Amino acid sequence: MLRGVALTPCCSSIESLPESLPPGGEGQAVVAFQPGYQSGPKGVEFTVETDARPDGIWELGLRASLTAAWEVAPQADFDSALRVGEAGKQVFRVVARRKGVDGFELPQAASASSPLSIRYPEGEATTKNVDEVIEQSQECVVEMPATNRPGSYSGHVSFRWPDGHMELRSINWEVRSALRVSPPVVVLTPAEKPIRKKVVITSEAGPFTVKSVQSPLLADKVDVPSRASSRFEFELSLLPPREAPDHPAEVLFVTDCPSQANASLKAIILGRTPTGRRR
Repeated sequence: MLRGVALTPCCSSIESLPESLPPGGEGQAVVAFQPGYQSGPKGVEFTVETDARPDGIWELGLRASLTAAWEVAPQADFDSALRVGEAGKQVFRVVARRKGVDGFELPQAASASSPLSIRYPEGEATTKNVDEVIEQSQECVVEMPATNRPGSYSGHVSFRWPDGHMELRSINWEVRSALRVSPPVVVLTPAEKPIRKKVVITSEAGPFTVKSVQSPLLADKVDVPSRASSRFEFELSLLPPREAPDHPAEVLFVTDCPSQANASLKAIILGRTPTGRRR
């Protein structure tokens, strides 16, 4: 035996192989299988390289039908992308199984890390007996609060048993801006004349109106339409300062969008060296 490789390294490994096998002999390969927490069929694959000829590569497989002692199963597709100002929730079914003295009962308590919250809807847990396996299940709802700050968020839910055992489940979601500015950033250099830039603002939250466009970079006043729309296109006349500021400048679009009052265009202004070259 030369070496063995687990083709599913996420949940399996080869712990030991026999050094050699005599002609017609047998040997034992010890493998590790980490099935995870979800019930159902699962398989892992291994490749063993030997010096046997002509077929020196052996492919081994391990199949199992798994019944988890406990699991947290999503009840429906979860859209992990929320808009600014929009709350979200994900529904799970907590399942515990036991056979005789082996296995789990439903956790005694559950809590969620900030800013998440967890609650159990009204109704008792269900219990059924299948082939001497007692299965209990109960729904729980994990809620994400509304926020006005776009970005990626994460948290966890912890389940605890009377003997002190605890299990964690991670929850990830994203908060997207209701209004999108394209391009989100422009790069400018000092100029004697205004620089014209086309900017498009779109909404995922429905029609809105732009009340005003504000920035010290504006060389001309921007006329804003009075009608509501889900898309606006502006051609801005921007005049950057002769000396680059220490931080990006901003063009602010003030709107009546209920979930996001303002949208902004960032402007990075490049300075010049004494010889006139860009930094």
